[in-house]
Amino acid sequence: MDKKTKIENLLTLAKVFAAKETNKIWWHWDAQECYQCESYTEFLSFVKECYSLGLRDISKSRRKMGSLSYNNTFTRKSTKNAIGTIVQDTLYITYNFKVIVISYKAYELGTRQGSFSTKDISEMLYKTGEMKPNEKAGAYANRKINEMFKQKNNTDKSLYKSLCNSNHIDDYKAIKMCVPRQISFIRNGFTHKIIDKVFKADVSSAFPAQGIKLIPTLKRCKRVAGYAEPNEKYPFAFYINSHHLAIYNELDTRVDSKNYFMGQSLQVHDSNIYNNIPEEKEITILCKAADFTLEDVFKELYNKKNNSSGIEKQTSKLTMNAAIGYFQRNTDPKLSFISAVTIARSNHFILGNAIKLTEESNLVLYIATDSIVWKGKESKVATDDKYLGSFTYEVKNGRFYGVKVGSYQVECDGKVITLCSYLPNEGKELIKFGELPDPKISLK
Repeated sequence: MDKKTKIENLLTLAKVFAAKETNKIWWHWDAQECYQCESYTEFLSFVKECYSLGLRDISKSRRKMGSLSYNNTFTRKSTKNAIGTIVQDTLYITYNFKVIVISYKAYELGTRQGSFSTKDISEMLYKTGEMKPNEKAGAYANRKINEMFKQKNNTDKSLYKSLCNSNHIDDYKAIKMCVPRQISFIRNGFTHKIIDKVFKADVSSAFPAQGIKLIPTLKRCKRVAGYAEPNEKYPFAFYINSHHLAIYNELDTRVDSKNYFMGQSLQVHDSNIYNNIPEEKEITILCKAADFTLEDVFKELYNKKNNSSGIEKQTSKLTMNAAIGYFQRNTDPKLSFISAVTIARSNHFILGNAIKLTEESNLVLYIATDSIVWKGKESKVATDDKYLGSFTYEVKNGRFYGVKVGSYQVECDGKVITLCSYLPNEGKELIKFGELPDPKISLK
């Protein structure tokens, strides 16, 4: 092959005709030969090459298909099955009045199952009228949680009014800064390699599982100078200048943040989330425990998720998880204290399991929020059972391929799990194991 790019060597004359004087090409896409990629990595390299050749992306233009196209452009079309999973990705390219169709097909249409995206769920809920026009997923989740809370507690007060009021604006804004960073960890020296004898376990509904426990209330909270320890009367302590928190007889993020796995996570995120504040400059907000929990709400949603299918299943899952994020939203974090203790507990649980696995001579390869991948042997820290908060096996004696934090694959019995922060959600299921691309060939 000469010095031409791969695309240039594959281009052929359009099978209808071209009009160079108007920069237009009349042709039929389905009349052209189609180059079939052997892997999704190869397909993504073609996408990258389109940009490097200076071709204009008209994928979102009104005239992106049909008999007429403009020269030096490309269109990317993704074919989905009934549940929104991409089953084929195709590029339609015109360059110097020549054309090529490039495609990658993973499997036959309709034969593979997948999960709905947040966007898919929202669109379905809009159509049914369940979600209000212009309502975001987080706002919807918050509304549903509040409706269930009122019904189960026989009250007309919202969750917010039951736990605090407008007098606590400064408090919940300060506590927003105490919401911990979720754990993400990858073992140095084990990236870009296929690792055998791998196990993976995930927490079943991690945040809701921690959200069913005691939660703080800002009513009758108090500010104390220095690092005040939580106690039986005030079981929640938020250190608002250092951004830490502690829960009586449960955890202290000042301790957890020094753990090897959490420490790397904070470095990777490049976030100085925790500050070193001397005693005399710290202020602690001590909070009592609310006289109610969200146990009934989250358990009902969890049961609906497990005992239903389709949109009802996905909506229940969305409601549980999106609410935790909405409680601490930047614009108005009025229930940030619920998010803070929930995420801190989830981190503490995962760190505890990572420590136990290490003590059993296993090698922890990866941690992503509520899941752990390790090389070694089966452990009793995980179970085959599944219930709210269970640490349940997803892979046994599988293989692992990691690129960076937020981007990895696990394979077992032919099933590939791909998580990748720099690729769009659409199409991840097309990537073969061990072919997860680096960011440099997957982005414009």
